[in-house]
Amino acid sequence: MRRRLTIACFIAGLFFWAPASAAAAGHEIFYAEHDCVVYVPAAVVAGKRAPVLVCLPGRGVSARQDIVRWRKAAGFTDVFLVDFNVDYLAIGNDLGVRKLQSRIENLLKEMSQSYAVQTQRVSIAGSSAGAVTALALALRYPERYDSAGLVSTGPVNFETEDYRTNAAGKRFYIAHGKEDPTVPLDEAVKVKEFLEGGRAVVTFVSVPGGGHELPPGVYRSLARWLFPPRDFLQKLKSLF
Repeated sequence: MRRRLTIACFIAGLFFWAPASAAAAGHEIFYAEHDCVVYVPAAVVAGKRAPVLVCLPGRGVSARQDIVRWRKAAGFTDVFLVDFNVDYLAIGNDLGVRKLQSRIENLLKEMSQSYAVQTQRVSIAGSSAGAVTALALALRYPERYDSAGLVSTGPVNFETEDYRTNAAGKRFYIAHGKEDPTVPLDEAVKVKEFLEGGRAVVTFVSVPGGGHELPPGVYRSLARWLFPPRDFLQKLKSLF
């Protein structure tokens, strides 16, 4: 029993150490045609397939700035990060949301020609205005997105109310600062209730002392929630 425990701890150490060091070996690519930045994780460079996290920045935040915080989170999970520059004033309505989805689909198609992309395992996340838009996309395209992460989200927008029935059984993670001066915590609670009314599975985290900009740890927790290391946990359990 002691030997099995020692082996399990050794494997666990490798698991939690390897992604952090592997993240440093990944690289970024700017796709000018799609106006986005893509982070290619080291696992893919080594020939493995990886899922995708589509990231949408807050208003006034560039994709290059936004991907920095998501890269720190991705180091734990080895996923492609796709971060788009978005003109939120130009979206405005349902048609604008669908145009953004076309950009995403076109990029995923191009990426799959060069990399081992798990195109059937895609999640979406966003911050502030990006969270509002991520919610709009997740509900319009439930067959595309496995789950969605909403950080410092604003209210439901872009005619998204019409798509609440698509929330049934889908996973959503909402993180919001208790002291957010830009979007009060109550707005995030309303989004939670909206999703639960559509029978979604919602994880809600209110961050004590958190403002509109939340600490890196929030993004790391969200990344682990979006892409839990199921395979590793199953192997670890088999040792006992």
